[in-house]
Amino acid sequence: MCVPQIAQKLQDAGVCGKTDFYTAVNSYAFTEACVSAIPYDSSKMCFRLEGYLYPDTYQFLKNSKAEDAIGKMLRDADSYINGKYDFSTVILASIIEKEAPDASTMGKVSSVFHNRLNNPTNYPTLGSAATYNYLMTYLVNVDQSYVDKYKNYYNTVRSDRRKGLTSGPICSPGADALKAAANPESTNYYYFATDKNGKYYFASTPAENSKNLAAISSVNNS
Repeated sequence: MCVPQIAQKLQDAGVCGKTDFYTAVNSYAFTEACVSAIPYDSSKMCFRLEGYLYPDTYQFLKNSKAEDAIGKMLRDADSYINGKYDFSTVILASIIEKEAPDASTMGKVSSVFHNRLNNPTNYPTLGSAATYNYLMTYLVNVDQSYVDKYKNYYNTVRSDRRKGLTSGPICSPGADALKAAANPESTNYYYFATDKNGKYYFASTPAENSKNLAAISSVNNS
């Protein structure tokens, strides 16, 4: 989940309100070690703690303080992220988390992104639909002005928007995504796409990718 999803879930469960949650995420003086490793800039990153509210099963009391609920997630982030994965790896892992359903696929998806990052002349953007969806599905529902404010920092689909990694994570990545981001498979892939059945198609060249897209279109229209 990303910060807006977590905020909604906690509000729906009666743990804390969304407004208090957003305020604590961006402003509360948390002492967990992982927080100091986040290069937060509100002009480029919507939520300071995005990516560090570690995904796990938690028990919360109703009518809690938002900072208490967040603190539990940050303590898990200290255990699983701090000192093991740097900020750039967390960003990439968050994109992989939204793009791939399992550890095996994550390794291949990671290879696509690493290959693109290592070849910025030919592939200046990641081309990740998940980054666009973060803007248009989640941030827009918090504040419509966020789309214009952050489109040049999160939209990696359009070449005139964000090149390379997004300025911050787009969700809280789990252990498999973090591992995949740090240890991609070795491939020559620069593209991937999926059909309506969730099958992944990988390609090394534009021509191969075009063939995959044609096959996907045939499946989706069948």
